[in-house]
Amino acid sequence: MNKVFLGLGSNKGNRLANLSKAISALNQDIKCETVNISSVYESYPYGPVHQNDYMNLVLELKTDYELLELFRVCKKIEDEIGRTKTVRWGPREIDIDILLFGSTVYNGVLVSVPHKYLCERDFVLVPLAELDPEIILPGTNKKAKEYLNSGLPKYIFKKYPNTVLNLYGEAIV
Repeated sequence: MNKVFLGLGSNKGNRLANLSKAISALNQDIKCETVNISSVYESYPYGPVHQNDYMNLVLELKTDYELLELFRVCKKIEDEIGRTKTVRWGPREIDIDILLFGSTVYNGVLVSVPHKYLCERDFVLVPLAELDPEIILPGTNKKAKEYLNSGLPKYIFKKYPNTVLNLYGEAIV
């Protein structure tokens, strides 16, 4: 099985419910098993588009899918939850990004791993480092937490005090 870290974010509609639906859909797939889930973080939007704040988390997953297969599964889940196409870095009901896929380094048209903006975004680095503080980003020989100490812009403004979603995407607050 492949060890994968996914970044999930939502800033449109019921954000927590959208995250919950995405986790649940991944868990219903027989080729996916949720291993761990980070706390939920609230963050300012990334990019030039004026929009609502995001709720973000990182999910550790084991999967039998190969990279491009998992990418298609994630896009299908986004569609099922109701993601609508807008401008780049615009608002979204759900966004599921493959951050890391084992030790794979891949730059393709559809997907790149490590995610090409991973090292620029505290709203994925912080929850990733929460799940695995010693994780080394493939192709960099640097730990995720090292990027957090490098003057990175701060988008996160709130961490929910307890995990608000369990491994199955169920609200526990």
